Parts: sequence; structure tokens; C-alpha cells
Amino acid sequence: MKPTGSIAADFFKDQVVIVGRDVKASPDAESAQADLFATPFLASTGWLMPGAELHANILETVLGRNAITRLTDGAVAALLALVAAASAVAMRRWRPLWSLLIGVALAGTIAAAVWGVFLKWNLWVPAGSPLAVIPLMYVSLGGWSYLAEQMRRKEITRAFSLYVTPQVVDYLIAHPERINLGGERREVTFLFTDLAGFTTFSESLSPERVTHVLNRHFTDMTDVVLEYEGTLVQFIGDAIMAFWGAPLDDDDQAYHAVAAAIAMQKRMQVIRADFAKEDLPQIRMRIGVHSGSAVVGNLGSAKRLSYTAVGDDVNTAARLEGINKLYGTGIMVSGDTARRIEARIALRPVDRVIVKGKSQAVEVFTPCDDPAAVELTTQAIRLYRNREWDAAQAQFRELLAIAPEDGIAKLYLGRIAAFRISPPAANWDGAMELEKL
Repeated sequence: MKPTGSIAADFFKDQVVIVGRDVKASPDAESAQADLFATPFLASTGWLMPGAELHANILETVLGRNAITRLTDGAVAALLALVAAASAVAMRRWRPLWSLLIGVALAGTIAAAVWGVFLKWNLWVPAGSPLAVIPLMYVSLGGWSYLAEQMRRKEITRAFSLYVTPQVVDYLIAHPERINLGGERREVTFLFTDLAGFTTFSESLSPERVTHVLNRHFTDMTDVVLEYEGTLVQFIGDAIMAFWGAPLDDDDQAYHAVAAAIAMQKRMQVIRADFAKEDLPQIRMRIGVHSGSAVVGNLGSAKRLSYTAVGDDVNTAARLEGINKLYGTGIMVSGDTARRIEARIALRPVDRVIVKGKSQAVEVFTPCDDPAAVELTTQAIRLYRNREWDAAQAQFRELLAIAPEDGIAKLYLGRIAAFRISPPAANWDGAMELEKL
């Protein structure tokens, strides 16, 4: 007779039976049992697992062909390389916060991919190493970015510290995207200076005194250029080349250049007074200012570069400096520059000239703070170009009555006398060709 509740005789037929005990036990030492073991589920359940249940899981895995496979070492190495490359590409433009967000996103993607692969194919991918690569790349790229920034800072400082004010250098370092060291075409206003007769009087001075004169002159003129936000390009003998509009844009470049030219001539008065006390020559300076297009950047050879500008308008500015000697002026400003000033600086018309190497006439002006002289000259030149010789002559003579040494009036009176004898051609527009200047 079968006991009540007994199982059928064939209940275990074709079955695997595991006999053991199942006692719920916490993992502390006092309650630990010989047949209870810690498993990865201990952290979530808080209980040890009986040995019988462990054997059951092992058998179920074997019989169900559901074993977990570990990714090979070669594949892990390839995965590490892939994660490193992806991190480098994603964080190549390194910014602390943005790169951190990218790193977190990559880590989340890897974690999700590892978990998905495990659930679908029972493939165990050691995620610790790939996840550790991401912060390592973050720190490495951050360090490299810092070094690159320091190198770029030094390069920009070296390239521009001799040309512009420290404030401009600091701005360029903070905004390196605003410059192009390789060369670019820009609208620029050029300023050229030259000392009148410097070669002649330098021959009568000792080398030490010549050096003293030039250093004082260059120091004061450089201070003025930088004060008016210009870029000092180079010293050429006793001449200075500067421009406005590069490396930074300057919407008021023409005004700054002309204002600087006026300030430079005022500074020359102070220098002459000081030189008089030292028994040194009374040096005088001529300045040419012109606005136009030029290629600006680091130009030169592979071994030596200089931040400068080249182009036809650069030559025009240099020619304007030279024609001052013809009119007895100290500053010559082209019409292209004058139009950009919008009457904020009073300019006296001088002439329409065709300088050496040019085919088109250039209107030229000179700063003048005498309204009467400006008005008289404007009327006189208009009459002169209309071939009204008598009326023009009267106006220029009136100018000479105001300023007996006015070189512009003297020059025009000489031309009028010559044209009375030999009138200009029928298509003459008032322009004078100055081949030697």
C-alpha cells in the first residue's frame, strides 16, 4: 500500500534529480552553511544560493546549450582600439564640458551594447577596459589640447608682439580664429614715412649720434602708431611702414591712420625741440596714407618670415609719401582714404596726380585746420581745372597772402604761367603725371 501523498513510480523517469537542502541564509559568517554559496545575485537578493540550485543552473546551461561565451583577447584588444579611435575623433575639438558629455554618451552606448550582446547571444564582453579608455582619452586629449594651446599662444605672441599693442595680442590669443597667419586679401589703410634729407645730414654725424637720432625717432613714432591701434610692419632704413585693418578688422581704419599721421607730425615738433637742445639736426618727416586692397600675412622664405602686406596699393601709399616734397606738405592722403573719413578730419585738396608705375590719376589731400585755406584751395583748383587761369591765379595769390610760404599755391602759380605759354591738351583733366616720384 502506497503512503498518502506519495509520488508516482515513473515521476522521475528521464529526469535529472538533484538532492540538496534549501535554507534561506544571510551572507554573514554566523549563518553561513556548508552548502550555501555566494553568487552574482547576492547583491540584489541579499541571500546565499544553495549548492543544489547551482548544480541545477549548470545542468540547465549544458543541456540547453545556453553557455556564456567570453570575447576573445584579440577581439577585446580590437574593441579597445576602436573605442580609443572613436573617442579621439569625437573629442578632437576638445572642450571640457562638451568633451565630457561626449565621453558620457560613448560610455552609455558601450554599456548598452555590452548588455544587449549578452542578452541576445550570451556573449560576455569585458566592459571595464573599454569604459576605462574613455576617461583616459579625455584626460590625454585635454592635456594635448592644453599643450597645443600654449604652443599656439607662444606663436601668436611671437608673431605679433613686435607689431601691435599687448591688448591686440591678448585678443588674438583669445580669438585665434580671427587671424590668418598664412596670408589673406584684406582692405587695409597703409602709412609710409620717410625722413627728409636724412642720408645727407647723417654723413656729418658720428654713428652713435645717428643711432640716437633714429632710435628716438622710431620709438616716438611707434608709440603713436600703436596708440592709434595700428600695426607696425617694419623699419626700412629711416622709413616706417604701418597699416590699419590687419590682423584685426578695423571699420574706422582710415580715420585712425590719418589721425595717427597728424599725431606723428605733432610728435616730430617735440623731437625737433629736444634735438635743438642737443645740437642735433632738425629732422623733418613726410607721410603718405592710402587705403586699398593687399595680401596680408606671414610672407618670406622658409627660414625667415615677416608679417607684412604686398600689392599695388602698397606701392601707391609709398609713392604718396614721396610727392610731399613737390608740394611742401608733410602728409599726403589719397582720395580713397579721404572718402572714408567722412569729413571728420579737415582735408585740403592738393592735386590729381599719376604717380610712377600707375596709369590712373589719384586725388590727393593734406590735413589742414584752416577753413579759409581749405575753401580758397578748393575754389582755386576747380577754376584751374576749368582753365580759368586768371580767376585761379587770383585765388592762389590770395592764398599766398595768407601763407607766403605755401608750397601748393606757389606750384600752381608756376603751372598757370607755363600753361599760358603752352596750353594743355584738349582732353586734359587736370591730372599731372609725376614719373620721378
